[in-house]
Amino acid sequence: MSYRKRILYKKQISYRKQISYKKRISYIKRISYHFRYLYEIRFRTKSVFLFLVRNPFCVRNPSNSFSSFFAAFLVAKGSSSKPNVILILADDLGFNDMPWNNPAIIAPNLHSLAKNGTILSNFYVQPVCTPSRSALMTSRYPIRLGLQTDVITAPQPSCLPLDEVTIGNEFQSAGYTTHIVGKWHLGHYCPQCLPNNRGFDTFRGYLTGAEDYYKKTFCIPLVPNQRPAACGFDFYDNENRMPKANGTYSTYQVLIYLFIHTIILKFADASREVIKSHEGSKTPFFLYLPFQSVHYPVMVPKNYSDLYPNEKNHTRKEYMGMVTAMDEAVGHIVDELKAAGAYENTLFFYATDNGGLVGAGGRNAPFRGQKATLWQGGLRVPAFISGPGVPSASNYKNMMHIVDVQMTVLDAIGHQRTGEKHVDGVSHWSAITAGDEKETMDLLRRKRERTYDEVESRIQKKLAVEKPRTEILDRILIFFCP
Repeated sequence: MSYRKRILYKKQISYRKQISYKKRISYIKRISYHFRYLYEIRFRTKSVFLFLVRNPFCVRNPSNSFSSFFAAFLVAKGSSSKPNVILILADDLGFNDMPWNNPAIIAPNLHSLAKNGTILSNFYVQPVCTPSRSALMTSRYPIRLGLQTDVITAPQPSCLPLDEVTIGNEFQSAGYTTHIVGKWHLGHYCPQCLPNNRGFDTFRGYLTGAEDYYKKTFCIPLVPNQRPAACGFDFYDNENRMPKANGTYSTYQVLIYLFIHTIILKFADASREVIKSHEGSKTPFFLYLPFQSVHYPVMVPKNYSDLYPNEKNHTRKEYMGMVTAMDEAVGHIVDELKAAGAYENTLFFYATDNGGLVGAGGRNAPFRGQKATLWQGGLRVPAFISGPGVPSASNYKNMMHIVDVQMTVLDAIGHQRTGEKHVDGVSHWSAITAGDEKETMDLLRRKRERTYDEVESRIQKKLAVEKPRTEILDRILIFFCP
């Protein structure tokens, strides 16, 4: 190659690198406005720092400090006729991952609650996270919300529609204080989307999903489907970042235990402190406890995974340990309620957002399929209800969907829903407490790109309502903040 050609070749390579670099920066700038985190983005030869400590317009009330999270709830013994309500939502938990379906799982606290209450053996959800959570929040099918297809991603300019009445709004109108400890994942595009503006007095946890359990970081690729990734810190006390919650995932187990243990137990500690610090209050509380467990990344302290020495699959072993850690967290909350004399007046509802992901350790036996599919393994999940008025050691076999949860628990506390929009959910409270048969209800199923075979209902192309009517719906609503 001649000298002239070598010079031209070098210039072309330099130009291509420059264009590639500019494209990456452009992509970062596009996502950074919505991601609202502090990034440290490293390239092979350069480091770029984007100091984005949330969009300033997203900090509604900086005075909502860490301590304000502990500002509102406990019904002590005999102080209120209305029961407290704790709604626990696991994440990516398979049908075969609870002890009443699989004795190999160690979860004594959840098992005890289930045995002392009613197991919902025919409970259905949507195949992925956001659709299920939106149905739970509104008691309306995700197709009505434009959220039926997939999850809301970190840079996505959308959220649960602002004109929807949430379960938090309903409990507030019923005279409850309302709280979230855990995973939101219903959009955080603007201040109106955040939990504190959606019917919840306090919030502590994640805004998105799939965070590192110790570092509280969530990562997305700089270029779609490629590495390296941009990672943002995602753990909040109301609308304020909590960098002190950042821990270290390492082999120094003692340090992990002393500082953070696991984020699972961190959620439990937050709930326990709130309960303990407000003993004696006459106001009932609603606590929504959406664990990230057992969603990937699969990680848990070794002492939990060591409880399963006979499990040879490493991922499955870690996953089972995560289930046990989550169960321990629930046990801490139950202990605090008992110590405060509030346990007997607390209603528990437990479910998960979708079936287990087999590649991440989940098991959905005896059903085929997994998370993100329309087979039973993606839609049918373990669930129970326990507490005052609920029959013990009972099995409720009627079909129930996550869209029914709100109406059921509101019926349990004697509250008539105030929202004006049509709701798709129905209350199962009278049927559960009296052992009656419930009329066959609607079940939402949607064809997803990752489902290539026929589903049991033989409906494949669009969203469908199955039983008692079959109605084809195809409606997508895109929401943008004002």
